[in-house]
Amino acid sequence: SIVRTSEYTSSVYSDILKKNKNLAHEKARRIMQMLAVSAEKHIRWREQNTDIEILDLSYQDINRRTVDVLRKVYKFLDLELTSEIEQSVVGWEQDKDRNRFARNTYAAEEFGLTEDQIRDAFQPYIARFSEFI
Repeated sequence: SIVRTSEYTSSVYSDILKKNKNLAHEKARRIMQMLAVSAEKHIRWREQNTDIEILDLSYQDINRRTVDVLRKVYKFLDLELTSEIEQSVVGWEQDKDRNRFARNTYAAEEFGLTEDQIRDAFQPYIARFSEFI
């Protein structure tokens, strides 16, 4: 069966709030395993499909150098980036309301995991994409 990660994550938090930590920790472990398997499948797919051009972008660049990233994407797709589009993105970046939501922070221990467990589970992904993390 297909499980949507966001729904499963919400379920983990619901269990934590209901003081059902054992169940929450088990669900968190399963989510981690599911995501690690997905990451490994993606790496294998990329290795098997080297003829397909893929533009990798770092999350930091997307958030800190949005216009530069936009230019890269448009160039990669061989599209014309008009000044109107670029100015629209600059305006969006300067819009203070877009950052009005509080940043969520999490600790592995909240979910019954350790940073080492997470790092071990995602080691192939980390090794492959370290320059983007």
